[in-house]
Amino acid sequence: MNRFWIVPLFFAILVIGPFFIWGDVLTALLTPQGALEMLARYETIGWAVGIGLLVSDLFLPIPTTAIIAALGILYGPIKGASIALAGTLIAAIVGYGIGRFLGRPAAQRFIGPATDNGQRIFARYGGWIVAISRWMPVLPEVISCVAGVSRMPFAAFLGAVFCGALPLCVTFALIGHLGAETPGWTLIISAFVPVVLWYGAERSGLARRFGLERSMLTEKAQDEQQD
Repeated sequence: MNRFWIVPLFFAILVIGPFFIWGDVLTALLTPQGALEMLARYETIGWAVGIGLLVSDLFLPIPTTAIIAALGILYGPIKGASIALAGTLIAAIVGYGIGRFLGRPAAQRFIGPATDNGQRIFARYGGWIVAISRWMPVLPEVISCVAGVSRMPFAAFLGAVFCGALPLCVTFALIGHLGAETPGWTLIISAFVPVVLWYGAERSGLARRFGLERSMLTEKAQDEQQD
């Protein structure tokens, strides 16, 4: 078995574990209505609370789609989606930073050269992995951390997060604004649109401009020289 897969497993345990401790407390947030009541208590700073909740999803099992829907109800689909997108991007950046500056040294210590396997995977498929993972539970936080451990170039990572998070935030903010109660079709939209956006980024050359593979090779060469 490729020992690199210990890394995402470790982060998955960190993300899922708190649910068994605080799951009952967070149950009230599992619906847009419950999230709406919480955000409405803070009136003028509800948007900041919403961003904080989205960022805390890195450490707590926050139902992000319910938060996004509540933001859509409070602020409308455009402003609500913008606030949700800001929170999602900040959460992704924090997760990436944790993986890169804290997780990578630990990974190199415990699994050694196996970290290079993750670097190769993200050099080739990182954009797709990050973009598609946005609509899945748990995976966005885990993938953000693993992308940092694998030293995926930050610009490429952020671009892929944007491609994946934008349709998710717009869709659920709109669902909240319109008051839809059974938005099952949003899963299909949120899974399909990121693929289209990232495919467009690759076809247009934007992904290449991020210097994905070149940056990976440069950083690997620097690591070898340091060793």
